[in-house]
Amino acid sequence: MKQSMIRFLCLLLLIALVAAGCKNDEKAPHGPKKNKETIEKQEQVDLLDEAAMLPLADYRILLASDVHYTYLSKWYDVTPEDRMQYFVDAVLHEHALRPFDLIVILGDLSLDHWEWNGGGSYIKDGVSTSKLFMENYMSQLPNDVPVFVLAGNHEQFGNEKWQEIAGNERQGSFVLGDNLFLFLDSFSQELDPDFHHDGISTPPDVHFIREEMERYPEHHVYLISHHFDLKAGGTEFEELVRDPRVVALFQGHTHQCTVKELGKNFNKKKLVQTGNFSYTAHDGSTAEMKESFWGFRDLVIVNDRAVSRYIVAKSRAKIFGAMMDIKRQLTHSVTFDLSP
Repeated sequence: MKQSMIRFLCLLLLIALVAAGCKNDEKAPHGPKKNKETIEKQEQVDLLDEAAMLPLADYRILLASDVHYTYLSKWYDVTPEDRMQYFVDAVLHEHALRPFDLIVILGDLSLDHWEWNGGGSYIKDGVSTSKLFMENYMSQLPNDVPVFVLAGNHEQFGNEKWQEIAGNERQGSFVLGDNLFLFLDSFSQELDPDFHHDGISTPPDVHFIREEMERYPEHHVYLISHHFDLKAGGTEFEELVRDPRVVALFQGHTHQCTVKELGKNFNKKKLVQTGNFSYTAHDGSTAEMKESFWGFRDLVIVNDRAVSRYIVAKSRAKIFGAMMDIKRQLTHSVTFDLSP
């Protein structure tokens, strides 16, 4: 009887010790650490991997520039109408991959105001191909996506006329979550001209930028313009760009798609160029030409990071004398850290 009782007590003691050991294991350092690493790994997103990134995106923004819809010139043996349809089809393809939350056109829709080859279509012929672009091609894009259209140096319409053509003022802003997009008019002088010229560059509107940033003091800020005259902006603009809330600057005008790092006066912020859908700046090689051919950028925001990629659109054009089928590809990517 005593031996049975002893065995029973020993068994209870053993069970208690095992239970205490399991409980202690749960509190051991390697337990929570492993769990945390697993969670972090699940939350990580490869921002250059579309399959991982686009489905998890908080927002996706289209940034296109320099489409130059015009009958005054023809590029790469493609009619203006076919070229614009390539643009529309490419945007619709991207929208199907992950819908855009905002579409921004960064200017030079046309050659309405143009100094060369006898002048632009508006003064010479009374025709605004900017208006035709909006009516015939932008109208094909999803009508539930907000659009902002900036004027470039080839659209020197006054604010009232520009609102009639584009549906928005020459300068403005838009908010998505905690992201503030500022659309800056970089050619605001000598509007509604009666003579041909290529526009007069104006410095960034520091007052407007500062005012909007004060209205949204907790937002990430993206500065978007047809062109940034950085020298004309002066030290006040440099100070604004150095603000930690300013993520990057996006511009068209150059027809290039590369990403430039600004100097220390701008805290080495990035100037991101949005390419073209007209004539391409290139170094003379077929490979480089195809890498920066007709396309646009997107900006994808995921959690506390964002990435912008130049998307070469699917198209067909004659390059260096040979007709080529251009395939969709991603180039010149840049990533931004949005963490506090």
